[in-house]
Amino acid sequence: MKRISIILAIASLLVMCMTGCGKHKPDSDPNAWMEDLSLPVPINFGSSSLTKSEINTMDGVTFGVFAVEHGDASQIDWKGGPSLLLNNVTATKDPSTGMAVLDGGPYYYPMDNHRNFSFYGYYPTTYTDETPVSVSRADESLVATMRIKDNQDILWSYSLAKTTKASNGTTYSGFNGRYIRKVVLEDNSKLPKLEFKHLTTNLVFNAKANKDLTPEEFATFAALKFKITGVTLNPITNTNDDGLTIEKKIPRYAKLYLAVENSTRDENGMPVGTSPSGYKPGDLVGIINEGDIGKLSVESPNVTFPEKNVNYQMAQFFMVPFHGVEDDKLNLTIAYSTTVGEKTKNNTFDVQIDISDKTFEAGKKYMYNIIFYPPELIEIGIDDSKLGWELGNGEQGEDIDQG
Repeated sequence: MKRISIILAIASLLVMCMTGCGKHKPDSDPNAWMEDLSLPVPINFGSSSLTKSEINTMDGVTFGVFAVEHGDASQIDWKGGPSLLLNNVTATKDPSTGMAVLDGGPYYYPMDNHRNFSFYGYYPTTYTDETPVSVSRADESLVATMRIKDNQDILWSYSLAKTTKASNGTTYSGFNGRYIRKVVLEDNSKLPKLEFKHLTTNLVFNAKANKDLTPEEFATFAALKFKITGVTLNPITNTNDDGLTIEKKIPRYAKLYLAVENSTRDENGMPVGTSPSGYKPGDLVGIINEGDIGKLSVESPNVTFPEKNVNYQMAQFFMVPFHGVEDDKLNLTIAYSTTVGEKTKNNTFDVQIDISDKTFEAGKKYMYNIIFYPPELIEIGIDDSKLGWELGNGEQGEDIDQG
């Protein structure tokens, strides 16, 4: 009875994720595999979570999942076959259970239990125009091409099983059906769990009306219908020894290394190993193409200033992490509009921010508050005192006799 009660308690935490691999049909009881060793074991995931939060929940978020076997390159094939258990399957989180629900399932572990699989997740799976994110096998890795220019957070996760000793004294490696039966049914915390983290650095630019403005000065913003309409993050600039300006373009695309073939697990279950080019799982590598303008732009939702000395977000950029060397400058162009009568004028101004020796890390948000002053009315004084003519040839002029 004790074993049955444990099974039922664990079963209440599990969600069947989809039908699967192989043609063997499981018993009508979705939990029959716990007792019947002839049945395949379903692939289940623990709760998806974030280590840091801009997206602060995975509820309602569609992410992609791979389940791959690591090992000798001559023995595995991530293009298909038994080494690729889940091939870019989309999934969502069930908010009521905290479990991942895989589209098209349920899926099952292979019956032979001789292969160990690792799980990798990523977000987004589509670009902002709804076209799918491209994932290819390159550099002995699974690589997703991400549009940094979409200004969208990029997440990555993994789940590699640690070798674990069960209560029977036997050590098991996972993830596979045997590991689930022998380890997870005793300790549900050993279930595969995709713990997502941010791979981008997050730059936020706020607009703030100067706190020392008089009521009359502050009222100018409203009187002119002042609106911030967009922000462009231009290439980083520096000056070389010859006084010439050097531009460092901002990547508008990046390669996300989802998984690397020769990765192994360390004692903590972390992925260890790099691709032939030196990249490890979870690396986000910026791409600068020839002819790339090297800048990012966003439209601002007509930001105004309801109050003084309050931050109003006008732009947010999710970027490949980077480091600013000495004298590096971050360059913004801020677009705004003013309206006088029925005539609206669009203008821009530039802001330069010193980022010398500043490191912009993945998973960290950096906020800059741009202080605004109201547009100054153009007033030009008129001095017409010099407009009188000085007579050059006498008060009466000079007579010319033609007689």
